[in-house]
Amino acid sequence: MEWIAGDAVGSGGEATVWVARLGSRAMERALAARMAAEVGDDYAATEAAAALSEPPATRGRTALRLGRELPRITQRDFFPPPQREQARRAVAALSSSIEVTG
Repeated sequence: MEWIAGDAVGSGGEATVWVARLGSRAMERALAARMAAEVGDDYAATEAAAALSEPPATRGRTALRLGRELPRITQRDFFPPPQREQARRAVAALSSSIEVTG
């Protein structure tokens, strides 16, 4: 977060970084589970989009879009859910199918 604050200040803005701690291990686990579920949904949507049966002409654009989307999701992925690897495999398979048929 410090680099974001540095960018804000460098652009003439203001920024403050606060450090907080949850009150218990149970709260930490609950927060981690919620965060993993949130990005898990995004990974699942990416996997579903890669698995859709699209016309060959649009598969390349879809593969590029999903290839850009995966790193965006990963930036928010602090507690990796199982859907991450499934989405990566689905996007890789889509990309491979284009290389084979294209």
